[in-house]
Amino acid sequence: MNQTMKCQQLMCCAGRLYAVIAVGAVGGVGLCTQSALGDLPTVYTQEQAFYETGSATLKKQSFEEIESGEQTSYSCEGVTLACEAGYTMRRHNAASRATDGARSVMITDARQLVLTFDSPVNAVGFQLIDFADAGEPADLVVTTDTGEVVKLLDDFYGRNGEAHFVGVTTAEPFTQLTVTTTVTNDGFYLDECYFGQVEIGEVMVSAGE
Repeated sequence: MNQTMKCQQLMCCAGRLYAVIAVGAVGGVGLCTQSALGDLPTVYTQEQAFYETGSATLKKQSFEEIESGEQTSYSCEGVTLACEAGYTMRRHNAASRATDGARSVMITDARQLVLTFDSPVNAVGFQLIDFADAGEPADLVVTTDTGEVVKLLDDFYGRNGEAHFVGVTTAEPFTQLTVTTTVTNDGFYLDECYFGQVEIGEVMVSAGE
């Protein structure tokens, strides 16, 4: 049985409010109207809900063709991924730590990643695997080169092998997104990165697990 859900919540980061897309009862379908919240960035925690904001325009990078070995950056089609100075990342070849295909990006010590896009985008989402699974909670904050600061995860506890999707849409397009985490002494993996320009308006949200 389908039902309409209240899917707009608000969270606060750096003194500002942000809309959060949250899905309720299984089998339900909700309608969130971004315009009703002004130009608030919207945070997503479910891949399907994020994908439905612009399935025709979103691009996906699965990191299947990236180079092996320790790297400071990866230049992929549409996006370049770089870790903070003094740190490296590497390709991980186990499907158990990938959500799309057989490879993912392993981040061992770097606490900050920078995604630079070939053209302006206003929607970015990706899967985190093994994030914050060492028993201590972690935050995840993204900052755009247009000045938006949005907290995607707050005091998050993960589990070993668990994949967790996070995404954000903004009213103003940007070309660079800095991802900062408070995770310490624990590596994690990144995979299945979506990005593009979507229309900010009504968003259909489908229930998921």
